Amino acid sequence: MEVSKSDKESDKKSDKNDKSNKVLFSQRLFAYLIDYLIVSIFAALIACAFIDADKMLDLNKRLENVTQEIATSEKLDNLKYEEYIDACYDVARYQGIITLAELVMIILYFVIYQIYNNGQTIGKKLMKIKVISKKDELTMNQMIFRTCLSTALIVNMLSLLLLSFVSKYTYFYGVLVIEFIFNTIFLISVGMVMFGKNGYALHDKLFNTEVVKIN
Repeated sequence: MEVSKSDKESDKKSDKNDKSNKVLFSQRLFAYLIDYLIVSIFAALIACAFIDADKMLDLNKRLENVTQEIATSEKLDNLKYEEYIDACYDVARYQGIITLAELVMIILYFVIYQIYNNGQTIGKKLMKIKVISKKDELTMNQMIFRTCLSTALIVNMLSLLLLSFVSKYTYFYGVLVIEFIFNTIFLISVGMVMFGKNGYALHDKLFNTEVVKIN
């Protein structure tokens, strides 16, 4: 069956329209950075009421010193490595309130605020893009699952659970695994947005959402 010339031309026009309507990676990236800056600032402001800044500075300084000693040593010292795990664990426990505050802010901002603001965050508004559902209206479930893959929500949740219920060694290696998996998923999504035909991220594909341009 032959394809007519008019059909070919219409296909080319539709391809051009798809490309022109495709949200740029830079738009999604800048929106994401703006939104995470907002979440981080508010989370830090909330946590400040519960944290001793001097103690936090001392713990971070201790971690920095141990890290530098390990990095500059010619061979791995088991005692130094254990000291590094201890320092990481102490910092994580003391900064747990920051992790919790960030978790709450992610839910409030990326899930609740975004769904009741017609699929937009402040970053998306500035970049003139929004999240829509490919089927019917955007639902709370779609936004929750989407946020779990597109932000550090699931990482924060699992980190707090490990911090509360397991030993420091299980916590340390557990967080390494969790962050590796999350970063891998995040990089896959970045690649899909940058090089995919429709610019869908992994969380868009899985949960039937799409990021579109608005006027």
